[in-house]
Amino acid sequence: MQKAINMLILQGYLEDEEEEVQQLLLEVVPPVEAPAPLANDMPTVLVEKPTEDDVNMMEISAAAYHGSTSDSTISLLIQLNGVPAVALADTGSTNTFLDKQFAMDHNIVVSPLPARRVRVAGGGILLSEAISYNHQFSIQGKTFTADFRILELGGSDVVLGVNWFKLHNPVTFDFIERTLTIETAGQTHTFSDHLVHVDDLMVSAMECKQLLADQATGYVLYNIEDVRKTLSELEQIASSTEFQDILQTSAHVFQEPTGLPPHRSADHEIPLLPGSKPPNIRPYRMSHNQKNTIETIIAQMLKNGEIQSSSSPLS
Repeated sequence: MQKAINMLILQGYLEDEEEEVQQLLLEVVPPVEAPAPLANDMPTVLVEKPTEDDVNMMEISAAAYHGSTSDSTISLLIQLNGVPAVALADTGSTNTFLDKQFAMDHNIVVSPLPARRVRVAGGGILLSEAISYNHQFSIQGKTFTADFRILELGGSDVVLGVNWFKLHNPVTFDFIERTLTIETAGQTHTFSDHLVHVDDLMVSAMECKQLLADQATGYVLYNIEDVRKTLSELEQIASSTEFQDILQTSAHVFQEPTGLPPHRSADHEIPLLPGSKPPNIRPYRMSHNQKNTIETIIAQMLKNGEIQSSSSPLS
């Protein structure tokens, strides 16, 4: 039957035969039913289309905002407006930012702009309402320029973001050796993380001169003979009978504290004026290594009972 109908369609048919053919088609070709939905079909999810503001929103990583080093940041000591500043080279930040307070303290010229939102990785939205155009700064003696978006940062002075890296492509981050390598004007420059501990502190006169030219974070020069002489004198004093007698008779003075000092006739206190309110200031800035060291010392002092936890707003 299907073959006959196909032949009719190919050969054509008269208008008065149309209804008969249509009826044959309906009888031979059953209607196709839509498959029944499966029991475990996922529910329909409506995805909200992002707004233009969300698409163009700037971003900054949490580590860069708080001024702490991480696996994706390199800490650099730079010169900005003739003063030293700490800059974090950060692959998780879309733009280059300058701390608002730093700009105010050092008279950096900024231009107001319509406010733009900055998303902090992990949560939070900030506003940037100004920019410092084409501002010069130097890294270890090499001069660069950047358009700094002004933002209230929580730790570092400057964040070098992806938009600045694109100007100096190709860029290489070595997270093992903690170095940043960029290219500018056909020359390659490599900068070291200034927080990396250096085991070998001995430098030659030429190396010292180069460190000075590159604005090194710090270095130590000492005379080996003087050090040996001092150590020898200290060993003689430590081995003397008089010194040993002092250590024995005053052994309690040199013991590690295991609690709070005893109450005395003049205990220390800080008197406050009636109605005094706790100060509201920014936390002290410190590097990631300093923060870890302080937390370790506090934990040990709490364990020894030298200090106590306090919930006072003035502590």
